[in-house]
Amino acid sequence: MGELHLVGRCRGEGVGYLAVCASEYIAGVCADASLADGTPIPCEALRIESPRELRMLDANACSGWVVVVPLLGRSCVITLSADGEVLGRFVFPPLLSKLSSRLMGSTRPELAALLRGFEQRRGAGRTRVWLRDVWPADEGKVVWRAVAEYVDATGEDEPTLVVRDQMACEVEARTIVMEDQMVPYWRDEARTLRLVTFSCAMPEGLGSFYIEAMLGGRICGFAGMNAPRAAGMLADRRRLIVGPEYDGGYEGWFDLRRATDAELAWQRRNVAEDSPFLGVVLCGGQDSEPRGVTLASLRAQSYGRWKLASEAVGDAGRFDCMLFVEAGCVLEPDALWHLVRTMVAHPDCELAFCDEDCLDGASVRAPRFRTFANYGSLYTHNALGRLLLMSRVVWERAMDMGPLVEGAEAYDMALRAFELASQTQHVARVLYHVSALMRETNAAAHEAGKRALATHLERRGIAATVDDGPESGTYRVRYELPVPLPKVSIVIPTRDHSDLLRACVESILDLSTYGNYEVILVENNSVERRTFAFYEELRERDGRVCVVTWEPDEPGAFNYSAIVNFGVRHATGELVVLLNNDTEVIESTWLEEMAGCLMRPEVGVVGAKLLFYDGLIQHVGMVANPNGDNCHVYQNLTRTERGAQGAAVMPGDYSMVTGACQMTSRALFDGLGGYDERLAVGFNDSDYCLRAGEAGYAVTMAAHALLYHREFSTRGREVTDVRLRARFLRERAYMMGKHAEFYAKGDPALSPNVNPFGSYGEL
Repeated sequence: MGELHLVGRCRGEGVGYLAVCASEYIAGVCADASLADGTPIPCEALRIESPRELRMLDANACSGWVVVVPLLGRSCVITLSADGEVLGRFVFPPLLSKLSSRLMGSTRPELAALLRGFEQRRGAGRTRVWLRDVWPADEGKVVWRAVAEYVDATGEDEPTLVVRDQMACEVEARTIVMEDQMVPYWRDEARTLRLVTFSCAMPEGLGSFYIEAMLGGRICGFAGMNAPRAAGMLADRRRLIVGPEYDGGYEGWFDLRRATDAELAWQRRNVAEDSPFLGVVLCGGQDSEPRGVTLASLRAQSYGRWKLASEAVGDAGRFDCMLFVEAGCVLEPDALWHLVRTMVAHPDCELAFCDEDCLDGASVRAPRFRTFANYGSLYTHNALGRLLLMSRVVWERAMDMGPLVEGAEAYDMALRAFELASQTQHVARVLYHVSALMRETNAAAHEAGKRALATHLERRGIAATVDDGPESGTYRVRYELPVPLPKVSIVIPTRDHSDLLRACVESILDLSTYGNYEVILVENNSVERRTFAFYEELRERDGRVCVVTWEPDEPGAFNYSAIVNFGVRHATGELVVLLNNDTEVIESTWLEEMAGCLMRPEVGVVGAKLLFYDGLIQHVGMVANPNGDNCHVYQNLTRTERGAQGAAVMPGDYSMVTGACQMTSRALFDGLGGYDERLAVGFNDSDYCLRAGEAGYAVTMAAHALLYHREFSTRGREVTDVRLRARFLRERAYMMGKHAEFYAKGDPALSPNVNPFGSYGEL
């Protein structure tokens, strides 16, 4: 058997490559690698099949291989053999490999391109491993998400991950399995693929490292990461999650969108004589300077049909609409133009509001892009802002409620106006600027805001107390529940996976402080004996748990919506929680928090804040992007990361929340006909939320109801399982057709000013 010839060394992103060839055909080559002290290093030899690629190695080559090893800070020795015979030993040294890689890139770029990433493109029937993503975490850690594809593996062996630094020393890291699925192999559907997603928390400043994917204690594959790429990926994520408030590119974005002199001149010429006449109420800011800057910006308006008005109700009779503005705001010259145009275009609109940013000298920064007006956000802060245009009727009725709360005039007016207005419109433009000082909430103003909110809740007949929110200047409403407590029926569809079910049910029974609930397990198609043994254990342990069995029309058939509907029919509670069996309670008052949201008379559906088991966010609400995909916002932020304008840590209303943990009233569920059984697997939770919205109900997220969710643990992910893909596309098409107007107009919970395909409020 002939010897192998070294063609060259090359470096990729965390991986080293050797190209070797032989002038005769060799059936198979095995690779082993180790450091000088004998420490083993993962290594693979992948055959080059293509004749054209073989010729890239050597014109006379009959066999060729690409050998891959992790990039290390120490030299390693690679031994290649076939049938027990050593065919060659090659050293992969750090410095020399860097020089040879640069040389290959300049003299033989096609060969360098062939080698880099070869292990991800080739090697049918072998384990593939890659580092997919990285996210900042708490306490100086980062969380890497890694994926391993084990071909023809069973579900019996335990998958694990080992992290090693560039000296091959094991790194202390917290690794958990996020998803573990058996799907058809993408190269051959007759074979199986075990697809495992890992989460690995490790020190942020680790630099270059590599991971070993283990199965049953045996190394099956590896993936490397170099320090520059790791730092770059992490920096990209940090830029993404800060949101537009801290985006350094905002000023340029705004400059492209503000009115030009020509546009302002056109607006002035086209103000009709019968256009609405505005009464302007300048509120707050007793000092002359804040009032002066606001008045100066009012005098520069392209829409000139306005006059200052006193706060007396009798003075409003000569105006068509009333403009409320807080002293200190600097209006864009076309602010009134756009607000009035919106009111005229929507005759039923009684309240218009807009976006704002912060004026820092001559620069603008920190925009606040708003979405549709909703009580969920308004009960945490002034989500409508300091510039409001309202109908005269709304203004008069608002002032009939008495003087505005001193120190919180803008917030009080926002609460009153939204309470009274039958229709609202959001003008998705930054039409005014505030100073950094105006955004700072002093203690007196914060307490005034509490009083304004408490008075508003009392007017609406909502029994609640107002506490401090999770961020400075924000509020947290704690709703009082009726006595006796309404009964909550927790409906959990389940099929085997008794380990997940045990964690779910025991967390409910052990942690929940709500005093009146039942747990209904909806058995469907389980086959494992331990599953039924656990059912019996639960029946004996707690009388609040019952098991009902759903029988499919055809043996083995699955319809999640039908299972949910069947479970709810067996519920005896006034309130229903639809809960996945791969969830686990974290916050003991989760039911109180969710039921409290239903004390708002307009709320029909409540979702919870869900975390992945590595502590990063899985769900705080969903929005629909222009492709019709329902996306989870702020996913993978840490539990305490605020998100844009604090949306990831505070309650708020959305169009949709996930059915992994979804509360609704039994009356509404029955009234809407339950889950749509044409949506057998996907979109049924979103569809229910949209139907509730169409019926006039709000959908809200209870940020203080906290659970873990092991997403896709009990069913496959459509993108990785070709069997599920066609069904997913059919259900999405049905969903979009059913709610065509919603998808055509765009999700109102997504600001038109942010990336419509993003999930973090980014520009």
